[in-house]
Amino acid sequence: MNAWKAVRSSLADLRFSNRKFRVALLLIALGVLGRLLFMSIKLANIETVLVASLLAGSYLGGIYVVIVPVSIMVSTDVIIYVARFPGFYPLGDVAALALFLYSGYILIALIGTATRRRLLFRLKSIAMLTSISIPLTVFYDIWTATGMWLTITGKPPINFSLWQVYELQVPFTLLHILSTLIFVPIFGTIFLYYLSQPAESAARTAAPSEDAAALQNSL
Repeated sequence: MNAWKAVRSSLADLRFSNRKFRVALLLIALGVLGRLLFMSIKLANIETVLVASLLAGSYLGGIYVVIVPVSIMVSTDVIIYVARFPGFYPLGDVAALALFLYSGYILIALIGTATRRRLLFRLKSIAMLTSISIPLTVFYDIWTATGMWLTITGKPPINFSLWQVYELQVPFTLLHILSTLIFVPIFGTIFLYYLSQPAESAARTAAPSEDAAALQNSL
């Protein structure tokens, strides 16, 4: 029952008037535009999907840990694999690899939820997000490289060993870590500032109201 209530509560958030939903749309836009832009200039390991997934878990939680990364990947995969590379890899292999890609981002978002209650708009929060993003980037690349080996590169005609795949992955992972170190602090600061504003505004408006009530009671 508690799980069902949590699902219903999360689904109720999916309206434009809800601040979380608007932030989710912005994160999806960030992930989509970043992925398509950097893939178009052949820099696939510089991407914004990881930061969008991490921020979805850290700032939003709930159903958004699935909605944000899956929405980004589905919308961009349609363009990348269907429009640009039709038949480049067998559809079954692409679908199997997608399970690793999608699940990797969802796991990153889920891990990000562990930081939710500790995040305030201050340097320490951004530093914490940036520090955890580095091992998460390494984990994601190992996870997806393993998936690539199982679904594509470990099969004929390529027949790479798993160790060969990991060796080839190293320079791409270094580039991926660099992009994470750039994007997490930048977009983490922007979104955390935006999310902190309503609470601060409410606190500022609540204080005069309390003063006015106290003044009225003294009269």
